[in-house]
Amino acid sequence: MKTNKSILFIVGTLTFLACSNNVKVKSKEALKKEIEFAMEHYIYAINSLNVDSVVDCWAVNSKFISANNDIDGKEELIDFLAPRYKDVTFVKLEANTLKLDVSDSLAVQLSEYSQTFSIGGGPKTSVTGRQITVWRKENETWKISLVNTIPSPSDTIH
Repeated sequence: MKTNKSILFIVGTLTFLACSNNVKVKSKEALKKEIEFAMEHYIYAINSLNVDSVVDCWAVNSKFISANNDIDGKEELIDFLAPRYKDVTFVKLEANTLKLDVSDSLAVQLSEYSQTFSIGGGPKTSVTGRQITVWRKENETWKISLVNTIPSPSDTIH
């Protein structure tokens, strides 16, 4: 009886190892490409001035920190963006990744950004700065968990 249990244990262990060897671990480069794609999608959403598309890029329990704002979660983000997007007539956001560290389910990205926008058909305003974005996977999709924008000192909007 001991022999049968030992054989079953060995067979079970070998089966588990065989199955676990088939799990594909993504390379750092593949994960970085996923984040870059997610960031491109986010930039596209912002440039389209679609609040729902922008908010869809964010994790449920997310946080946005800037010189003038501290926003917790998607509901506050919607409350913040919706009235502002009604008055914005043009927006163009561009970002360039400076550094990106990534694991299977978490990534930290440092970017430089420049954004040009017009409110109510008025003159175009441009701001630049750096942004730290923390990404995490939710249901196999990269979502923004935290953003901290650091505007260039001359571009701080009050």
